Parts: sequence; structure tokens; C-alpha cells
Amino acid sequence: MSGFACLLSRSGDDVQAEDIEGMLPALRARGPDGEARWRGHAIAAVASLLDPGDARLAASIAWMDDRFLVVGQVRVDERDDLLRRLRHCGRPVDPLMADIELVAHGWAALGLSLLDVMLGDFSFVVHDTRARTTILVRDPFGVRLLYYALSPGYLAVSNTLASVLCAPAVTRALNDDAIADFIASGLNEDLATTTFRDVHRVPPAHYACIDEGATARLVQYWRLPEPAETRRASPADYVQGFRAVLDASVADRLRAPAVAVLMSGGVDSTSLAAITRRMRPAPFPITAVTISSPAAPDGDLIRAARAATSLGLQQWVIDSERIPSMAAAFSDAVATPEPFDEPDLAVWRALLSAAGRASRVALFGEDPDTILSPPDWPELLRVVSPLRLAIDVLQYRWRMGRRPHLGVRDRARRLLLRQPGRTSSDRLESPPWMAPGLRRRRAERLSAAKAPQHSTRPDMARHLAHPLWQSMLEALDAGVLGLPIDVRLPYMDRRVIEFALSVPAIPWLQRKHLLREAMCGDLPDSVRLAPKRSARGLLEHRMAGWWAGDPAPFEPSEALARFVDVQALPHVTPSSLPDTMLAHLRLRLLDHWLRHAPRLP
Repeated sequence: MSGFACLLSRSGDDVQAEDIEGMLPALRARGPDGEARWRGHAIAAVASLLDPGDARLAASIAWMDDRFLVVGQVRVDERDDLLRRLRHCGRPVDPLMADIELVAHGWAALGLSLLDVMLGDFSFVVHDTRARTTILVRDPFGVRLLYYALSPGYLAVSNTLASVLCAPAVTRALNDDAIADFIASGLNEDLATTTFRDVHRVPPAHYACIDEGATARLVQYWRLPEPAETRRASPADYVQGFRAVLDASVADRLRAPAVAVLMSGGVDSTSLAAITRRMRPAPFPITAVTISSPAAPDGDLIRAARAATSLGLQQWVIDSERIPSMAAAFSDAVATPEPFDEPDLAVWRALLSAAGRASRVALFGEDPDTILSPPDWPELLRVVSPLRLAIDVLQYRWRMGRRPHLGVRDRARRLLLRQPGRTSSDRLESPPWMAPGLRRRRAERLSAAKAPQHSTRPDMARHLAHPLWQSMLEALDAGVLGLPIDVRLPYMDRRVIEFALSVPAIPWLQRKHLLREAMCGDLPDSVRLAPKRSARGLLEHRMAGWWAGDPAPFEPSEALARFVDVQALPHVTPSSLPDTMLAHLRLRLLDHWLRHAPRLP
């Protein structure tokens, strides 16, 4: 993913060369394939380029019609469709044009309506010199990152947090509420802010409109659709339809001379490898990169090897036991721009580093667990009649020999235990040892939080809007790990998700039946039909390894004492509950970050 930064002078004066150049060093880890610069009246941009093997994806700056400056990191999917639309609008576009130029032409022709038809992963800036407005756009699922800061003199924008922090007059004063969220749940729960008070994020599926008066207005341009359930003539129609949209999604992400697949051995990642091999027969190089862990589900490593052999892939296996992940979390070698509650960040780094040796592009199989998860019976009854649901249940029971998921047991258990249903955000309450003022403000924010609304797939909507999903995506980003690799997620595609929302949940969303049937003939049945097993005991295994290393006594710094009552912190031993040990580890990670984050006030 190329790195880009843009600096707009709010006074109308020209941007000083040293100011925009000061944002470039933080981008260089992202893009080793050259640099780009652009300077105009009161605005300037720089980029550090990553060429994944398709030069149309490397370009990051376009100047259109002497009016629009477009800067960003963009991959346009269904390019042919967009090309046809733009030619119909009279735009002089051709297939060899860079993706960022297509976006610039699209904006000149369609304006904000471009976002209704544009597919892909993207974060970009559009500055309109006539209207004197700046629009910052982020893709629907937040696969690409986008940060901005409004200082007295400038608007600074980048897909790299560290670059925005290098802009003039942007301070590194901390956002206390973000720190409070991290202490309680391990992440910043506000998708529009960062750990730094001056720097903001554009949330997924939003654009920020910044006018001449430097007022930022966030607008959500895409929401999870609620299509009617589609009943097709035969089961084969569902399978072929899903196969077509998933094939299209993978094909759009194969614009590279080689590809790596982060392959665990489950049906999600092996399906991506199988589709890639079907579309790109040998000798096209495909490398499967697999993590070996004692806590991994039984048989996953065997199935990953079996799939790699069947598909003719090269496979690299990384032994996670050889990576001192917990110790590395406290090393400056794994320093991150914000605190991360991920003790295995070093494992992620090793995985992506290995993938990067095979290709500049890696396919990642998240998240069919969400998009192909079956809804509970109340949601089903919003789509079908009680009679239709009863028929579907009986047919499934007769054909499969088991009951479909209806969520009856979970709802009954909550009722019997007098437990409320899932909250609007599913976020943890503040611990009692958090500073009182922070705890009070966080309680108010949790109380005011609103759950994403969706009539038929509320769990899916909640997951995609959850900060944990964004935290995971940030952990894959080159701006966090400093590795020049483009991680692409074929399942996180509007075409795939809209199709999954339209199929009958029984039988197609039961145990990923739709995906397993679509992979018939592409994967060995021993891989395709293997049931999903969770990584039980993973947290306990991590904690046991941590304590086996005999960590030094925890002595909180003065910086941490600003956020917690040090005297009230819980006493932790190797026999403490995993959640208690995890909270303790989180405090250690935060304390380490506060000690080593540069130039904090």
C-alpha cells in the first residue's frame, strides 16, 4: 500500500517545501518503489510508492481539469464497468489509466455519486479548488486507513498516522478518552478519533467534508443493505451465483505477478487459495504462508498442507513458538504509532514478512465467520413467514440430519440467567481502578452509544461496526508494522456481502454451507467439509508462556498513573484468571508505549 500525505494551507499561502517534505519520511516504510510530489497554490502532496506488480495501482496523485487534486491509495474493482460509465459521461479514459486517475475522472464527472458505484479498497482526498472544499473518503469496510488533523495553519491528511503527526503544529497531546477505552477494552472505541487529541480518523463508509472555514462534517455514504430474500429455482443457482461474485472479488485482487495467501487450513483461507489457482494456473507463483501454533485447532496444519499439495502451492510454515511474541511486544522493534493490545503482534509481523518475501500482495481470508453466519429466529421471521420457516427447518433436519441454528438456546439461557441481550457496543465496563473522571466520561459515552440497526442481520452489522474489526485491520497495515505489503480481503467485498444477505439462511448460512458447496471440486473434501473448531485455550497458552519467562515486577510510570489509581491495581499471579492477567498485560503494554512514544507532552 503506497503511502500518501497532503497538506492544505488554510491561509491561502503556498505550502512550504520543508513542511510537506517533513511528512514524507514516515511514509517510506510503506513504499520502496519511488516517490511522487505535487505542489500547487496553497496545497501540496507527497507519496511513497509501492508497486505490487501493476503500475496502475502504484500511482497516488492525480490533477484533473485544472480543478480537482486527488491524492490517495486506491484499487478500483470492476474497472471495465467504471470505464464504461465514464466514457458515457464523455470522459477520455482508457484501460491503461492509473486507478487514482480513474477516481479523478469519476469525481469530475459524477462528484459524490461516484461513491454509489465505486467498488474496491480506497482512502483518498479530493480538493476542489473552485468550491474550496476538501473531501476525505474511506472505503465501506475500512480496509484502507485515513487520518487528518486541522491545525491553525494547515489541514494535514495521510493514510499513515505518523505522517500526520509530523505535520506543522500538530501536537502529540494524548486523547484521554482513547486511553481510557484502551485500558478497559484494549482499543479505542471511537472510530472517528485516535490516541492523539489533534488527529482524527475517517470512519469506514464515511467521507469527511471540510469547508473553507475548516469545519469537518462526517457523512455516512454506505450502509449494510437489507435486500429481500431471493428464492431461486434450484440449489445450483445459489452456488453458481455465490461462486460468480466470489470469483470476481478474488480476480480484482489478483493484479500482481505473484501472490501469497495467509492460509490457516480452514475452509475460508484454503478457498481463496483454490480460487486463485483456478484463475491463475501454474506456473503462476502462489505461496501459502501458515502459522504453526500448539493452540491452533486440531488438524488445521494438516489440512493446510493437504490443500497446498492438492493445489500445487509452495507452502511456508512459521513456528510461532520460535517467536518470543510476548517479550517482543515490549521491544522498540515492534513499536506502533498507537498502543496495541496484541501481544502476538510480532507473530503477525513474522507472518506478513514471510508473505512479503513471496509477493507484494497477500490474500487474507477474513471474515466469512461474520458474513456467512446464520441469524437467530426473530430475524428469520422478519424475512419469511412462520410456515416457510417451519418448512425450511424440517427440510434441513431431514436432509442434513441435524437442526439448523435458530439461537433458541442462547436466548433461553440469557432469559433464565436474567442476562440482558447484547448491548449496543458489546464493550467492557470500566475497571474500578481507572481514574474517576475517565471512568465517569466513559460511562456516559457507553450510555449514549447506539447499536447499528439492521432488521435481518444485526450481529453482522454490529461486528462490521465494532472497533475490534478496525483494530485488526490496522494491525495488518503497513503504517503500523512498517512492512511494504498490500493485504487484500476478498470476502470483504460489497458484491459478496450483498449476495450473502439475499440467500435463505436455511440451509445456505448453516456451517458455511454456501461456501463449502461453492468449493466442490476445487478443494479436497477433507478440507472443504472439515468443521470449524475454535482455538481453545489460546489465551491461557499465551499467559502461561508469558509467566514462564519470569517477567520483571511491574512498576507503573508516572505517565500511567495519570490514568489509573496505581495503588488499586489488582495483584496478579500465574494462577490469576486469564481476564485478570490480560488486563494486567494491557496495562504493561500501555505503560511501555507511554514511556517510549516520542515527544509526548
